[in-house]
Amino acid sequence: MKNQRAAFTLVELLINVSIIMAMTGIVASLWTGVERMARTSAITIAHSIKSQNILRRLSKDIRHSIRITRSDEMLLRLIQLTPDGVEGEVIYRIEDGELVRQSSWGKGKPRIVKVASLNKDTWLNVSFLSNGLIRLEMKRKPRNRPLDVRPQRLVTFVGVCGAEL
Repeated sequence: MKNQRAAFTLVELLINVSIIMAMTGIVASLWTGVERMARTSAITIAHSIKSQNILRRLSKDIRHSIRITRSDEMLLRLIQLTPDGVEGEVIYRIEDGELVRQSSWGKGKPRIVKVASLNKDTWLNVSFLSNGLIRLEMKRKPRNRPLDVRPQRLVTFVGVCGAEL
């Protein structure tokens, strides 16, 4: 009897392999869930930063304006003055899903700059309120997913002291 060697039986090995496979499956599914959540969070953060930058730029231009109007062709038309007293015009409009800023000062050539791309799920709303404020809102189409924590909108109010609306 002393020549007998210690070893695992086939059943013990199969049980160990099945436990390891089950653990690997659980870890893999957790890993893919974490990757998906990280990707969604990165998209949400990028959208929030883009929206904040758009609203900040619009707010700055509105605060520096002496006259503010809007029409069907333009999102906003702002008349501003330089420190030298030269009158300039800044026009914001949406063309083919792009927010475009056109500025012209004096008799100079207009300068057109693409501010941001607004995809089919993103909207920019501008409202003139009765108390002299302008409401700027970036909205994002909600997704119907449980536990989706993406912000659906960013809103800011801009006071226009001394400007004509």
